[in-house]
Amino acid sequence: MKWIGQHIWDFISRFRSDVYLESIGTSSETNVLVVDSDGKITKNTAMSGDVTGVTAGTGLSGGGSSGDVTLNVEASQTQVTAVGNITTGGWRGTAIGTAYGGTGLTTVGTNEILTGNGGGSALTSESTLTYNSAVLQLQNVAAGVLINDTTTSSAQQGGSLVLASDDGAVMADNHRLGVIEFKGAEDASNTLSTGALIQAITRDAWDGSNNDADLEFYTTDGTTKSKVLTLDADKLATFTGAVTVTGALTGTLATASQPNITTVGTIGTGTWEGGVIDSDYLDTDTAHLSATQTFTGQKTINSRVFAITGATHGEGVGDIIYIGDTATTAGKIYYLRHTGVWAEAVAGTTTTSISMLGVALGSNSTTNGVLIRGMVTLSEDIGGTENEGIPLYLSTTSGAATATAPSSSNNVVRVIGYSMCAPSSPATGFGEDNQIWFNPDNTWVEIT
Repeated sequence: MKWIGQHIWDFISRFRSDVYLESIGTSSETNVLVVDSDGKITKNTAMSGDVTGVTAGTGLSGGGSSGDVTLNVEASQTQVTAVGNITTGGWRGTAIGTAYGGTGLTTVGTNEILTGNGGGSALTSESTLTYNSAVLQLQNVAAGVLINDTTTSSAQQGGSLVLASDDGAVMADNHRLGVIEFKGAEDASNTLSTGALIQAITRDAWDGSNNDADLEFYTTDGTTKSKVLTLDADKLATFTGAVTVTGALTGTLATASQPNITTVGTIGTGTWEGGVIDSDYLDTDTAHLSATQTFTGQKTINSRVFAITGATHGEGVGDIIYIGDTATTAGKIYYLRHTGVWAEAVAGTTTTSISMLGVALGSNSTTNGVLIRGMVTLSEDIGGTENEGIPLYLSTTSGAATATAPSSSNNVVRVIGYSMCAPSSPATGFGEDNQIWFNPDNTWVEIT
């Protein structure tokens, strides 16, 4: 309802909802309208007057009873137990405990790392564990570093140390996966030098199916770092230098040829299946089959093999003596003179036929020797018709043998051995070029 003009309303009016007073003027009146508990509007004249004093409450200071007064907020507000979000400013109070998101510490050393101590009130500032954005260091840790896996042990469990390389690209050939270095101070200025290291190096570029890697071991000699051992992806261990084994070495060498091994200890068991051992490397008591050697003491030889010799004149095998220092012709028959020298034997007289006989094996009796019994090839054709096994006689031709016994006066008939050949189509194993078994008889017959 809207009223226009001035009206005096003698009835009690009740208004629902809001009441608006429009175009209200101002005055110096001090009375105020108030609303009681029943919603009745009345005039109150007791609320007028001046403020006679301001008292500072808890957490405040200042105030007064006259003039302008000031209230100050005190720094300590122990009665404040909750605040809103503090977006600016700095905390200058006591250390904030770990239970409230703090560290419980008032100071932390440079590059030190905070670790929990199980107490719950404060973290521990590790002076032995530092990190300078590139290197994590453990200092003065006498007991070493323990990586302990408390999971039930198995073939896959256990303390683990992982060195990885991942720059977002595929590992290329000959790139390092990780390295463990062993360092020490080389002076009083804390200059660290590497004494040894172990590193893992890729072999070929990785592709998920070919992730080959070699493990390399380095040591330092003076200031030179050298690779001494490589354990490669093919399960091969390669030593750069010599290898000394102080204990037992078991197993099988993958490569049969080991030319770098020049010294071994005593080989107590096994069978030698290598090449022929040179005589120079045999013990002095060992029988050298191709070199000159002197044997002493008793020797038992169960059998001796005398093979029929070849076509070379003076080729012989048997009992040989090296005396006389006489110029000789290989393959001729000689007799030993009373002067200690050799001369060509002839059946024409006893002087040149009844002494010790032998066949020259070379150009000098001392250097090449003279065979006094055994298989030998003569240089002179055997007289008569020789066949396998027939007796041979000293010939009246100088230095020769004959299948026909001498028959002239003053000739000496002396058997010198047996034929080991035939002039043509000899039996299997026999020769056809003056091969004989030389074994002169100690008896003879002189024809008168």
